Amino acid sequence: MTKDHKEFLPSTVQEILLKAALCRGADAIRHWHEWRNHFNIDRMDAGTMRLLPLLYQNLREQGIDDPMLNVLKRFHRSSWYRNKLLLRAAAEPMAALKEAGIPTLVLKGAALIARYYAGSALRPMDDVDLFVPAQHARKAIEIIRRRGWTPKGPLPNNCLFQAYLTIKHGYAFTNASGQIIDLHWHVMDECVDRSVDEDFLRHAVRIKIDAVETKALNPADQLLHICVHGARWNPEPPLRWAADIMTILNREDVRIDWDRLCRKAGELRLMLPLKDALEYLKRRLDAPIPTNVLKNLRMIPVECRDRYHYLIITGSPDKLGPFWRIKRQSARYQRVVSQSGRLKKLFLFFEFLVLGLYEFSGGILWPRLRGAKNPIP
Repeated sequence: MTKDHKEFLPSTVQEILLKAALCRGADAIRHWHEWRNHFNIDRMDAGTMRLLPLLYQNLREQGIDDPMLNVLKRFHRSSWYRNKLLLRAAAEPMAALKEAGIPTLVLKGAALIARYYAGSALRPMDDVDLFVPAQHARKAIEIIRRRGWTPKGPLPNNCLFQAYLTIKHGYAFTNASGQIIDLHWHVMDECVDRSVDEDFLRHAVRIKIDAVETKALNPADQLLHICVHGARWNPEPPLRWAADIMTILNREDVRIDWDRLCRKAGELRLMLPLKDALEYLKRRLDAPIPTNVLKNLRMIPVECRDRYHYLIITGSPDKLGPFWRIKRQSARYQRVVSQSGRLKKLFLFFEFLVLGLYEFSGGILWPRLRGAKNPIP
């Protein structure tokens, strides 16, 4: 694949920032001075801003004395404050779920803060991602709603809700303060399969979120989850995936089961995002990834439909054309339907049709009549 279809990879300037935030000693100082020439807070994208707390911490540890650190310090403090409030707010429904006997698995930023990052400020978050097994989803939603969290949109009821569980991976809930819990009943959007979720949960490790005991993905599964989630086009440059993986790999107290990582990637047909992400980190950031791991990933056969799905999710709307939402949903349908029985195929096809109608009537036709560009979801 060409780089045009790997737009999740950092640009040259973004890569310099990553090195300034992750390297040590003279290398960190050199990259900081190089990136400082590009520092413009008024033109900075949200993805870059997310790395500023980590950059600030690293520059302090390297003993750098620069007036610009006062600006970075404000991002560090803001991230610390917001994350503390968010984690404390999410802990209450998590404790209620635990009391009800519902197992939970914390994903993404909250799990990384609890297990890998040296401080809660270093990994900014917009929400807390929380997984519960699909068979407990309805009860979990009731518990969360009783704690003052409301769905960000309408949720289907009765038999339609069961259908919803088979085709979607989760739903967002917000409280009166505007904080968000993203409740998952499937760990990955690419694998809406309960047996896959059960395996992730069975091999999970224990962590605490604001003194509430829960679980997180083990290091190998965590790497896979970060790579798959990061390897897709995003209007906000998702630089954090590279920082997240490097933070895990640089921890001396963390052991990666590389055999499990390669095996799971093959089983779930997720070799391409994992391979591209790890190869980039090895080549550009000198990540401590065994050479034989990359070799093994290259040897795993890839089906045409998986190449198509990867091509679509990593391409920007400009590259995919005016019907890019339909193309993405079609790619997802083709991927997920291969894992599904007849009933799930029917619901997936129905979802695809509904989204297609929206794309034509709302996502394409109406904005163009108003002379606007395609909206970003």
